[in-house]
Amino acid sequence: MPATKEREKATLADFQALPEGPPYHELISGQLIEMPSPTPTHQRIVFQLARRMADFAEEHDLGEVFVAPLDTHLTDEDAYQPDVLFISHERAGIVEERIEGAPDLVVEVLSPSTGYYDLTAKRRVYAETGAREYWIVDPMEETVEVLTRTEAGDFESRGALPKDGEAASQVLDGFTTRLADLTS
Repeated sequence: MPATKEREKATLADFQALPEGPPYHELISGQLIEMPSPTPTHQRIVFQLARRMADFAEEHDLGEVFVAPLDTHLTDEDAYQPDVLFISHERAGIVEERIEGAPDLVVEVLSPSTGYYDLTAKRRVYAETGAREYWIVDPMEETVEVLTRTEAGDFESRGALPKDGEAASQVLDGFTTRLADLTS
């Protein structure tokens, strides 16, 4: 039986060589993954959450909020396009042509086609590269899970909150929201 050839890993240089615009890709553990177009529910959540976070960050002069598609380079084999990301004034130096390092706060809204990556490889890499907080919004289960980075360098969950539960950020100290407010 012939040996199967393992697929060669892609690098950040391969990712950067892709043409701009759709179809969009993420580089996850050395594999180029095409990202399908999001649903209206997904985009409604992203827009509402980003708007509220941006208003809060501006009002309190904390930093800047961005939304996908925006390349976030984390390692030589990992470059993502988080749905929503926050970068504090203290770490504004990572904002260049792309984001060069882990944001302070990352939000991923789960989709059936890409949720596996958000819950596994991306969660691990966000923690390893220094993201301080990771929000996982699950529209199907109607939950928001807020994870904070521990001193050991991994994420600790404060539990998945139901649609009417109030999610609170430690990075954007004082910012709270409910999934119910983002989907109506």
